[in-house]
Amino acid sequence: EMLEKGVLRRIREERQNAEWAVAETVAEIQDKLAGANDPYLVERQHDVAFVGDRLLAAFAGTEDLALPKLSRPSVVVAQTLSPADTAAMSKEPVLAIVTETGTRTSHTAIMARALEIPAVVGVADLLATVSAGDWVIVDGLRGEVIVGPTPEMVAEAEKRRSRHEAFVEQLRGDRERQATMADGTIVHLRANIELPAEVQIALDQGAEGIGLFRSELLYIERATPPSEEE
Repeated sequence: EMLEKGVLRRIREERQNAEWAVAETVAEIQDKLAGANDPYLVERQHDVAFVGDRLLAAFAGTEDLALPKLSRPSVVVAQTLSPADTAAMSKEPVLAIVTETGTRTSHTAIMARALEIPAVVGVADLLATVSAGDWVIVDGLRGEVIVGPTPEMVAEAEKRRSRHEAFVEQLRGDRERQATMADGTIVHLRANIELPAEVQIALDQGAEGIGLFRSELLYIERATPPSEEE
């Protein structure tokens, strides 16, 4: 609503064309969010920019902003990723995600965790350091990205991955047990999801059901709304 009002005001009162009005209004909202004291609100400026990009692409007749299909398992390196970009990762052979912008509360980081994709965000000078085809190690636990690793570094990273996978598997051994507090109170654990692909992940973690389903991503990258059955 804030974006719509700002765009209409600039068109009617300042006689700006639609594209300029959208770009200016998006920038204004981004500036307000960037000055917030709450890191979560600061991160939302990228979501506003995503909406603006979609609108400008629609004006230009180039609405298809989807990432190219991956031909093989790959690490995705980008300046930033929109919610739609990250959601699309669930259907691609993505080994890890690295972005130049973002924080732990960014949509990219949240969705990467939900999809169990290793990710490191907020890496300064990333695109000036990494080129297409480079070998990289992405350590989501340590928040490290190693470009052009030696064979010894790769071997050590493989060992760390194996240890982590063994630890996760050990935790999953308790997933069928009832979650109970010390006083005997039973706690029902349910998962919050945004994508159908997360259902299996929730089951693997021992969730008893869905606590919250965020439906907005079902509306992205499609021309018609999803049906009730869908």
